[in-house]
Amino acid sequence: MQRLLITIEPRSGFVSPLKGGQLFGQLAWTIAEAFGSARLTSLLDGYVDGRPFLVLSDAMPSGVVPMPAMPVHWWAPEVNARERKRIKVLRWLPREALREPVARWRDRALTDDDLAKSGFSARSGERTRNTISRATGTTGEGRFAPFDTTDTTFGVGARLDIHAVLDETRLDRKEFLMLLENSGLFGFGADASSGAGKFVVTHAEVQPDEPPSTHFLSLAAMSPVAGVFRSDRTFYKPVTYFGRHGNMRALSSVPFKKPLLLADTGALLTTRAEAPQSLRFAGRGIAGHSAYADTVAQGYAPLLAVTPDIRH
Repeated sequence: MQRLLITIEPRSGFVSPLKGGQLFGQLAWTIAEAFGSARLTSLLDGYVDGRPFLVLSDAMPSGVVPMPAMPVHWWAPEVNARERKRIKVLRWLPREALREPVARWRDRALTDDDLAKSGFSARSGERTRNTISRATGTTGEGRFAPFDTTDTTFGVGARLDIHAVLDETRLDRKEFLMLLENSGLFGFGADASSGAGKFVVTHAEVQPDEPPSTHFLSLAAMSPVAGVFRSDRTFYKPVTYFGRHGNMRALSSVPFKKPLLLADTGALLTTRAEAPQSLRFAGRGIAGHSAYADTVAQGYAPLLAVTPDIRH
């Protein structure tokens, strides 16, 4: 499998956060529309058995990754209460810093304000929406009552990175990028039909394999496989995902899926094997959470190696 780094440029606000699992689901529908359902079925063969054809990360500001979810005293052992409060708002780490000694992370980590000063601007806010009743020509009650939605708008020149692990023997890189570009033209997630979630692909390049390590950072929400990672040296924030079908199934009598409990993006994973390994992704494909037997969810996440000097 090949590691890819794709850079996109938002062209409108996003109502749905651009998460790897949701983007995978939208691309699955895009594959069915572009190449037929038989091609999608073929690509999903072995998906829940550890053989994904594609694994996608969340979209994140270009050049940085989420701070690993590890105890503060692991990377800043001697700090006072004031400094600990400052550390808690550090959200991002330059990608290259993952290979530096952990003791340097405190000086390299960034807040959202730091990113804004460097030229990346993203702002979330509420927007009032409504649906007009064709019978009365106005809003009203029930489904026609005004409601609020939260969306994120990006400043001019903002770039987002998506890390992908692609099996090019099953899906060609050009096909994958074409599908991603089509999703950007249509719009990602909620309110895409109203102009939200649009983006363009500005750059894509093959990445070399990560150096062998015993510690890894996850770049999407994932479902860890029991026995692969050390429970006493693996840290993550749990997140519950309430999924909903897309495309025509969104209009069916059962549009919602069963909730999934996942390890959120930014998990610090420590392998059981003492010898360093080179891993591209981890997790498992998920099935059985929908009324439709052919539905799967991305429980996989792309991985980046973390410096092996973590000793606690």
